[in-house]
Amino acid sequence: MKRGTRMAGSRVPLARNPVDRMLWLVGDDAADASALKVRVIARLLLIGAAVENTEALRAWASQPQYALHVGLCALFWIAAVAGWFERYTRYAAVVAAAGMVAHHISAFPLNANHHYLLLLCLALVAFFDHRSDEERSLLLAGLKWIALIGLFYAGIQKVLWGYYFRGEFLAYAIAQNERFSSFFSWLIPADELQRLRAIKPGEGAGPYRVDSPLFMAMSNLSYLGELILPPLLLFARTRTFAVAALLVYVFAIEAGARELFFGLMIVGLILLFAPANWLRRSFPLFIAGYVYLTLLALGWVPRWYFT
Repeated sequence: MKRGTRMAGSRVPLARNPVDRMLWLVGDDAADASALKVRVIARLLLIGAAVENTEALRAWASQPQYALHVGLCALFWIAAVAGWFERYTRYAAVVAAAGMVAHHISAFPLNANHHYLLLLCLALVAFFDHRSDEERSLLLAGLKWIALIGLFYAGIQKVLWGYYFRGEFLAYAIAQNERFSSFFSWLIPADELQRLRAIKPGEGAGPYRVDSPLFMAMSNLSYLGELILPPLLLFARTRTFAVAALLVYVFAIEAGARELFFGLMIVGLILLFAPANWLRRSFPLFIAGYVYLTLLALGWVPRWYFT
């Protein structure tokens, strides 16, 4: 797909057809900014894959596929190291994407949802030539659309399941799951929380209902944020606000869910919509997070539950 010529003073190319116009709704970056974003997000994806697969070795230790996953883990770390050198980044992404395919086949059907997202992002990084301004911009547009669609579709799924309108899912999660209760239990009166925890999970159990207005607001905000904020990324005037609001939203959700690997990946993708210096300045924080998770995976710091 060829992009049209740029308007004077504009970073968004002229679109020649409806597909082009839709593609560039997520915005475009100047050459130096796009180079920085691709370099940073590629490194983060490669490092994230290596660290998560190191953590996963604990789960595979008693399985017949353990030797395979030790080999895959070594492969991911080689790719992560190679990805720091720009001339090898694309090849590293090819290796990591192939490793994720092998991981998917081995783990199916118990794959985590965000592993599909990681595989798709790595495949895009591997597909485009990072030396070309045009292909680099197409890569960033693809990654942005993946993030936007993924977040919006999550909201659609919550609406279709229907367990958020009256708070059933959040009430069940708080009552039965320590990682949710440790952060969100303040939303429920103490006597209500005790009642919910007394319910034994199983067919016909419940009802998981809470009358607290604040609790109901939080439950409904969990899908409204995913339905309202991602479309705002499509408009230049609302894009910065949407990025900031989505970051707050993700931090709030992950404080309870503790999906650290997904959380770090989606935050990196959201920051692609922001000015390049946002991603550059936050890069050390990402690295610090992955170093800490690596230490957790190796058992060198006290463990706690996360995914």
